[in-house]
Amino acid sequence: MRPTPPTKSSLTETRQLWLDFWTLFDARLAATPGHSLARRKPQPKHWLNWGLGNGNCFLGVRGRIDEGWLAVNLWIDTGDAAASWALFEALEAQCAAIESELRLVAGERLEWHRKEHARSSEILLRHDWNLADRNSWPDALDWLAHRTLDFHHVLADRVQPKCPSAVPST
Repeated sequence: MRPTPPTKSSLTETRQLWLDFWTLFDARLAATPGHSLARRKPQPKHWLNWGLGNGNCFLGVRGRIDEGWLAVNLWIDTGDAAASWALFEALEAQCAAIESELRLVAGERLEWHRKEHARSSEILLRHDWNLADRNSWPDALDWLAHRTLDFHHVLADRVQPKCPSAVPST
């Protein structure tokens, strides 16, 4: 038997905040010119993601209320550390071109995280935001929607042909 999904009244304040935020984000993203990502059902979690290509690389959005930030990221996990790191390093070698195409503004910088003790890596663009202040949401939603589409536009074609299917277990 499947567990019953949480009801709105059973959610913690933080989970309810995320559900409300992602519901608005889904609508904002869908209304953004150039939108081509599949719609996602909002969940009371701190993240959403979309598979790129075969599903071993993900475009994601996430945040931390307690630390006060939102981010868009590319998560690379091919199932094999060496392959994930090789793709990450190939992208990192294009760092200047990627940053230029993303049209980063003053104060924005990409964070490149090669996970040395894991088989995954990540490219992240983070922005400080007080998500507990719902009055800040319109600007936060606008920034996140545009940056999500920017990441997709700039990185999807670079990743899809190079993110191989997961390596089967031996």
